[in-house]
Amino acid sequence: GIRGLVRSRGLGDVYKRQGMPLLTRTDREKAVSVALEDAEVKAKLADTPFTIDAVGVSIGGPVGRRGANVQILFTVPVTIEEEISLRYNRQQTGLTVFVNLKEERVVQISENYRPM
Repeated sequence: GIRGLVRSRGLGDVYKRQGMPLLTRTDREKAVSVALEDAEVKAKLADTPFTIDAVGVSIGGPVGRRGANVQILFTVPVTIEEEISLRYNRQQTGLTVFVNLKEERVVQISENYRPM
């Protein structure tokens, strides 16, 4: 019955169980600042309007082994005309930047593309 069901845990619960700290506002602001001061990030976002859609903890994987602990998603807005052309062309829609907050450095930059 319903009483026998185990409630699934959200990511916050998982992080708490693992002792992983959630990012404070100061940590998020610092990570974004580190990313925006990086020369390669600056070059990739130059003269392009963008939004910051997510800043969160990055765990494990290849970038984790290289020291990344924060992931930032920069999104480039797409116009209606560009949206129509996306049916035929692969277009960059933003960047995912992985930051090592303790060392205040960018570990990796991945370009995001809209699927065709």
